[in-house]
Amino acid sequence: VNENQYYDDPNRRYLTYQNEVYTEASAQIEEQNLALKSAIFVAMLLNRTLILPDFRCCYCTMQKCDHPRHRCSLLSVLRLKTFDKQLHNEYREHSFLRNPQVPSVIIESVSPYINSTATQLTVAEVQAHFLPYKDYAVINSSAISVSVDKNDQQWQKIENAFECSDYEQWDPKLNAQL
Repeated sequence: VNENQYYDDPNRRYLTYQNEVYTEASAQIEEQNLALKSAIFVAMLLNRTLILPDFRCCYCTMQKCDHPRHRCSLLSVLRLKTFDKQLHNEYREHSFLRNPQVPSVIIESVSPYINSTATQLTVAEVQAHFLPYKDYAVINSSAISVSVDKNDQQWQKIENAFECSDYEQWDPKLNAQL
């Protein structure tokens, strides 16, 4: 369903990023949630819609969960009702760019990969960092670390959207076989 030009709005601009891989499962979940919060904040700052990456499942502690084939959607990480209540229309699913309804003008306008992990950026530095890529429909970045005033209204909206999900994407019997 393509309500309100969800897939084919030629004027909408996007930001996508990749989650880093960490050696410790608990650190990865914490870091990916912080990276998601930062990416949402940066997307709002740049007036872009975030295309979600895939995630390590919240309660998956097996090493197999690190393999891209065994990653999870947002549903396995956060409660979607809570997330959507705060951030409806601020994001798209991780498979968004593979949907045939997305016009080629968007798919063919993806920036080169931008390594943004070097340091924590201020709001002004974030805007300057991505300015050279403003004409791309999709900015393709690494995870972004941004220094935010935790009392900022946008940041509070993002914080309020996060509630860990207890949805288990993988059947435990299946996990034992992988």
